Amino acid sequence: MRTDEQIVMETNDLARLLLSELVGTGYEAPEGHKFWKASDPRSQKAWNAAVKVMELVTKTEVEDALSNYLAEQDKPRRYKSPTGAQVIGVCEHVLVTAWVSGFKSDGTPQYAGDSKVHWDTQKPLADEDGETTYEDENGDSWNWNQLSPIEEITDGAE
Repeated sequence: MRTDEQIVMETNDLARLLLSELVGTGYEAPEGHKFWKASDPRSQKAWNAAVKVMELVTKTEVEDALSNYLAEQDKPRRYKSPTGAQVIGVCEHVLVTAWVSGFKSDGTPQYAGDSKVHWDTQKPLADEDGETTYEDENGDSWNWNQLSPIEEITDGAE
């Protein structure tokens, strides 16, 4: 049995073929083009034609599969680092004002033990390439492209 993702991707591939061969003769969509999201008339026509073909040939409800696929993509997922440790957070910069009780003559503050966090300044910490930094449960830092989803255990029920 094909998954919703397989149905959607197969229909997308068919739309790509239809676009280049029939709908917009010679036109090629960029790699990764999602026909179901496209707003241009050629892509929409190719997607609609691909849906009709898939439903006729495979007796599959493509739009139902697309709805399920998109819902699955929106679900929050847990990720792990290359070492297998679960990612627990995003490293961020936040402005904090530390209260002081006074200063030494050289300007060194004497902290009072309380602080005010300015949450509206919160933004992700990025590395030298501009990539957001994530931290795993061991305190190690990683970039998004180094992480992988943690496969959820299912009971096998369909």
